Amino acid sequence: MNHSIGNYWFEILLGVIAFIVIFYRFWTKNYNYWKDRNVPYVEPVFPFGNTKDFILSTGFIGLVYKDLYLKLKGHKYGGYYFMRRPGIILRDPEVIKQIITKDFNYFTDRGITIDEKNDPLSAHLFNLGGEKWKKLRNKLTPTFTSGKMKTMFHLMKTCSKQFERSLKDYAEREAVIELKHFTARFTIDIIGSCAFGLDIDSLNDPDNEFYRISKGIFGLSIKMYIRNALNSIIPGITKTLGLKLTPKDREEFFFRIVRETVDYREKNKVTRNDFLDLLIQLKNGHSITDDNEEKSNHEMNEISKNLHKNNEDSGHLLDQNSTDDLILTNELMTAQCFVFFIAGYETSSTTLNFCLYELALNKEIQTKLQEEIDKVLAKHNGEISYESLKDMTYMDRVVQETLRKYPPLSTLTRECVTDYKLKEANLEIKKGLRVAIPLYGIHYDPEYYPDPDRFNPDNFTEEAKKSRHHYTWLPFGEGPRNCIGMRFGLLQVKTGLATLLSNYNFDQIPETQVPIVLSAKSILTTPKDGIKLKILKRQK
Repeated sequence: MNHSIGNYWFEILLGVIAFIVIFYRFWTKNYNYWKDRNVPYVEPVFPFGNTKDFILSTGFIGLVYKDLYLKLKGHKYGGYYFMRRPGIILRDPEVIKQIITKDFNYFTDRGITIDEKNDPLSAHLFNLGGEKWKKLRNKLTPTFTSGKMKTMFHLMKTCSKQFERSLKDYAEREAVIELKHFTARFTIDIIGSCAFGLDIDSLNDPDNEFYRISKGIFGLSIKMYIRNALNSIIPGITKTLGLKLTPKDREEFFFRIVRETVDYREKNKVTRNDFLDLLIQLKNGHSITDDNEEKSNHEMNEISKNLHKNNEDSGHLLDQNSTDDLILTNELMTAQCFVFFIAGYETSSTTLNFCLYELALNKEIQTKLQEEIDKVLAKHNGEISYESLKDMTYMDRVVQETLRKYPPLSTLTRECVTDYKLKEANLEIKKGLRVAIPLYGIHYDPEYYPDPDRFNPDNFTEEAKKSRHHYTWLPFGEGPRNCIGMRFGLLQVKTGLATLLSNYNFDQIPETQVPIVLSAKSILTTPKDGIKLKILKRQK
């Protein structure tokens, strides 16, 4: 009897050992991928590959890729592994330019799994790929031209006045504030007004529904880790299993808001010249024109040209002869409103936070920027306007330096859609391989930015920019797939800065974290413990 029990447990043990061995071999069989191709690479560690700190939430993803960038120093590119999936890190600015701009038709997609049927909010411009992305981008490009931004600016200005008033009492008391509490509400109010036509006023309504639904939207949940692990094993399996990116409460909220707003506007013939108005025009088959139409058409032509360049040679999935136009359904329209909201509010508020943080640490720069703001506003009757912000050239440099040190999206990714060979660099990339461009590696490379940890707006004088490769500053990406909302985001940040710095000073306090620690639990560049500063009323 005891002998039988012993054999039973022995067989179980053998089975467990066999399973572990088979699993280990399956998981690590790709770990020779780059070695077999004689490509420089960073040695992977089972089972995390080269992304252990990201998987275990012990390190910010941007710094994980920065570490890979540094380990591949001396090479134009190199291999790495996301868990078991091989990918390639690009280091050389000219190689980056070749892949994301010149040979864009090979790298049109980001490699993000979307499920339009079960997870409709995932089908937005940032995630989509191929022909559908191109058609949607063509349709949406005119909504973000300078002319449209100028039309929407009065909505931003109203929100900025509320922003200033909400901080007045704190400044008079010289209080310590948590920046995110205010800047996030400011940008949410702008997005609510410019995208949905709603007077949200979350600055005065702490329990506002928009603010509550936005919390943790870029956090890395257990579900997100499971999705990443499954997609690493079998790309696209999460769609088969029906695992959604968007929580149900957020999905229901955005569909309700968009449906109610569109129904009300169409029934009552209401127009606001905001983002949703433009989407309604597209949904109803109207084209969008702009006073900057020539430039808009040029950009769309460039996208189309890059997509179809070398199409015959590459065998790319896009069909040049396709004449079917994209129908902007309610689902597709809501998905665009969703990404406009989440990208527009979070990235802009975070950039504003980091900018004020650096200005508090570098008071001479804060003073110099305030002097420019005062001088320019004096020429514009004391009014913050679209035109007055354009005249603030030192502010441009301050914002660009902030985006260098703290790019909201720390890593650009592209997926190869058909086999590709970059002859100049002797590099072959197979279909399905992920390409990563580590912005923290490039933006902090002393070869491009001397003393990169120092906040130095002079990195962006015209002379300094001409001295380095254009593709060494990429907070908005580059090429046909660059950030379509760049103008809008920059306008939000500059409006917020001009409003605050014309009225208030910001000082660091003992609780201000120096140097700042970035959160490992967010896919965007976010301070781990927030940013606390003292706010004081300016004595002009």
